[in-house]
Amino acid sequence: MAAVDKPTSVRGPLAWFAARRRRRLPPLPLILFLALIVFAALFADLVAPHDPNVAGLRFRFRPPVWEEGGSWQFILGTDALGRDILSRIIHGTRISLLVGLFSVGVAGSVGILLGMVAGYMGGVVDAVIMRLTDATSAVPLLLVALLFVVTLGPSFGNLILALALLLWSRYTRVVRSEVLSLKERDFVALARVAGASNAWIIARHIFPNIVNTAMVMLTLQLGTVIVVEAALSFLGAGVPPPTPAWGSMVADGRNYIATRWWIAFFPGMAILLTVMTFNLFGDWLRDRLDPKLRQL
Repeated sequence: MAAVDKPTSVRGPLAWFAARRRRRLPPLPLILFLALIVFAALFADLVAPHDPNVAGLRFRFRPPVWEEGGSWQFILGTDALGRDILSRIIHGTRISLLVGLFSVGVAGSVGILLGMVAGYMGGVVDAVIMRLTDATSAVPLLLVALLFVVTLGPSFGNLILALALLLWSRYTRVVRSEVLSLKERDFVALARVAGASNAWIIARHIFPNIVNTAMVMLTLQLGTVIVVEAALSFLGAGVPPPTPAWGSMVADGRNYIATRWWIAFFPGMAILLTVMTFNLFGDWLRDRLDPKLRQL
């Protein structure tokens, strides 16, 4: 009799093992770059080799260390005022993360709360909240944030307020859709029979079941906020100077892009790598927290 071949996995055992390992821990480069970003933001004053706001005209337009005329004193070169590019990028990390974390935290808290209330209560409450959500979602984010900040004046607080007011609707719709399913479950029905109030059910039974979704959304939206903050700073409506911000650094170098490319290139790369890191971490977190994917 001919031997019967055993069925094999389409992906193979090595791919299966690698996928399982990736879901337990994020890839090592992702961990290292996340740690580097957080470390630079927390200890910028200690890590930066120079004061980011001190100008020295005799050091202006110094190229990176590997180019002719560069030196180890200014590893990534200097800008038109002689300020160290590396030091300004390190301090700009703190600004980007603070704006991102505060904006996402405020917008996420408001959006998640409204999404739970709309999904659980239904009726008129749901209709009012969702119409407000639709109106906010239809607003062009960058344009309205620009108008808002310019009207109130560029500042750290106004920037966070503008982003939070425009981003909360992205959480509300997703959370509401999950709550519509959760409120039909048996454990919610039993809580109602036991006499639990709506606030108690939302806080003790609904919220714990949407934490995974909320964490993934918060992580993914962080990259979006960093990009918007950089765009506003590029247009002069972000954190006011002389505070270093990546977007304003790119704007400072746009007139010299053909001859002094490093002034705009390195802040732009910082934006690219940081946003990509948070997006990849959000993707990994989604795969890790999704019970369907964890069973693969």
